[in-house]
Amino acid sequence: MSSNRTAHCCCGALNVQTTGAPELVAACCCGECQRRTGSIVSVSGYWKRNNVVTSGSAKRYLRKGHGGRDVELYFCPACGSTVYWLLPDLKPEWVAIAAGMFGDANFPRPSMSVWEKTKPDWLSIPADVHLDGQPQEV
Repeated sequence: MSSNRTAHCCCGALNVQTTGAPELVAACCCGECQRRTGSIVSVSGYWKRNNVVTSGSAKRYLRKGHGGRDVELYFCPACGSTVYWLLPDLKPEWVAIAAGMFGDANFPRPSMSVWEKTKPDWLSIPADVHLDGQPQEV
């Protein structure tokens, strides 16, 4: 499996190149991630900033996360896809990238799942990745 990956928005105008494995892969079921993705669960990879290169035009949207922390979302102004985001209050040295933007069936499995109180009862999450609420540190 290659340690270099490319993610991009639906139209291909906003791209992210990563080097190395993600520091963390997490699933999130919070209402904000559900709205951002249009899905009941979001899966994201987190890389250190020095392992990420972005290209193309991005618009920024600042919001509060489910736990009250700032989240800086970056999305394509042409197609509207949210490709990556920053978590300045939790992990300022990391860049989070939506796993689906890689289009890679071999993307690593999540090692944690957060905000499961807002997931549908019918969604099964593996027992070894459960975390109730948001981690204080990861």
